[in-house]
Amino acid sequence: MRTKKGSERKPRQRWHERTADKDIRYRGPLNYQHFQILGWLCIAATQLVLILGLANKMNMLPDRYAGLQEAAQIMSWLALPFLLIANFAQIMNGKKSYKSLLIKNFCAAAAIWAGYAFILHRYIVGTVDVINDGTVSSLDVVTRFMIMLTSSGLLKIGSPGVLAFNVFVDLFLCTLLMFFLNYKPKKIFTGKWRYVFRSFALLPIAYEVGCIVLKVMASRFQIEVSPYLYPLFTVKPTMTFVLFIVLAFYIKTREWRFCRHGRTHEEYAAFLHTRKNSWDFSLFLAAALVVVSALDFLLFVRIINMEMAHIDAEAAAAANVTPVAMVMGFGDSIMLWLLAPLVLLFSYTREPRNPAMGMMIPVAAIGVIVLLYLEAGHQALPILNIPRMNMEGFITGESAEDEASGPSLLELLMAAPAAEGILTEGLPSEDPPAEEAAVTEENSPDHSPAAENPDEKTNEEDLHP
Repeated sequence: MRTKKGSERKPRQRWHERTADKDIRYRGPLNYQHFQILGWLCIAATQLVLILGLANKMNMLPDRYAGLQEAAQIMSWLALPFLLIANFAQIMNGKKSYKSLLIKNFCAAAAIWAGYAFILHRYIVGTVDVINDGTVSSLDVVTRFMIMLTSSGLLKIGSPGVLAFNVFVDLFLCTLLMFFLNYKPKKIFTGKWRYVFRSFALLPIAYEVGCIVLKVMASRFQIEVSPYLYPLFTVKPTMTFVLFIVLAFYIKTREWRFCRHGRTHEEYAAFLHTRKNSWDFSLFLAAALVVVSALDFLLFVRIINMEMAHIDAEAAAAANVTPVAMVMGFGDSIMLWLLAPLVLLFSYTREPRNPAMGMMIPVAAIGVIVLLYLEAGHQALPILNIPRMNMEGFITGESAEDEASGPSLLELLMAAPAAEGILTEGLPSEDPPAEEAAVTEENSPDHSPAAENPDEKTNEEDLHP
């Protein structure tokens, strides 16, 4: 083809014809490690939402800081998408095998569940056991308290009846789905049996759907989920789950389309490392984020209107029933469009300068979260009206002469109804036995028939002056 000047125009190169020596120049400045940092910062912002919400309930939050709660709420919605995109980038980059990613995410999820279960059993249920009189199971008390806490609207994570917070479960399911879709078995599932291996991709999808169903049932108080199972629930909302499925099948169908043009799987593996494929992935992801945000808004409004048309809004509010749309996570993915500009600056082919830093990012984020809660507790102490305790009397064992200084710690413990029997259990009783008390009462000078019946004494005095 010739132009007006007579020179020949180069034919446009199709996407599947791109190779490393014919690649495009543009490559985004952001890599997957940047998205991991942003994701964990957003998770820390989620904890800030909880602290600010608690401070607002206790009238501790100044007016100038009230807007921070809304900003932190938006950041909490973006936490998991950042981490999911970073996880997809590591899969497509190919530097880390499926085995290492699966082991890392599974071990992290299991460690969080084990630590949470230990703290729950040892320090929460165990503390309730100390003050519990035995009429109700301590685990039932903790379960009802968690249901009340998640239904109060104070917590911004999870749904009524379920507290979902373990993001590594979502990352493990993401990696597992891509493993079943992309990995090529070499020993067992070969030939036609490979389709059986591909069908295992329905397992993580079924797990996600099961978590959504259980959340809806728990919010309707049809079932009570044990607090020990909270770390096993997925965190992502419904439309973020849809985005996750769309990205997984985009990656798989792109390989299928590449091989339709007579190319091999080995050539596709080399094509994955080109800047052209990374740019196409970023474009598709940016468009998918905008579309999913719009669909989430439309579905949220539609489902809310349909539900309000069939139920009494006042009765539902009085019964503290959360709408199904909110329980299923509709409305929590509306802000995904904010990630579209950042995605266009992202390239999964760009390697981080310090890959080992990726293991330290979650540890540092957890440390920041712990410091947030410690600082929140420190700021809340002067406002909680905790009574002053006589520490000198408690240490020396002597009673305080100045009553205005407040009760001692031992007096406060003895004043608790449930603690009285625990603290005095096994100690010798100061009261005399029942038989000894009866004998003492009979021999006392006040114990006489006349004292028991004063009328008889009066009649006796009248007969014998």
